Amino acid sequence: MCEFEYAKPGMIGLQTAFSVVNNVLPHIATERLVDLFTNNAREIFALDGNKIDVGFRAELTLFDRKTTYTFDTYINRSKCKNSPFLDKQLKGKAFGIINKDQVYLNS
Repeated sequence: MCEFEYAKPGMIGLQTAFSVVNNVLPHIATERLVDLFTNNAREIFALDGNKIDVGFRAELTLFDRKTTYTFDTYINRSKCKNSPFLDKQLKGKAFGIINKDQVYLNS
């Protein structure tokens, strides 16, 4: 904690992005939420589309919109501790990915 002009720039956000949007917009349909984090991001960054179909390699994020957790320093994977959501209870959590035929789960 310090005065704004003496604070280091930057703040972590990727780890909590899904949970924060899920908390702020709980009424939004799951399909729309997925669209915001996938198709919109791909369009903004001019990335190739991803297809979920037989014969295509899966690139999926696994999430649960109802899971409630406290974002604390134990869960935080970043060296940075600059987040307004530290020690806050959040609802909704991305808990893993499927990428290149591998499943990666986090706690």
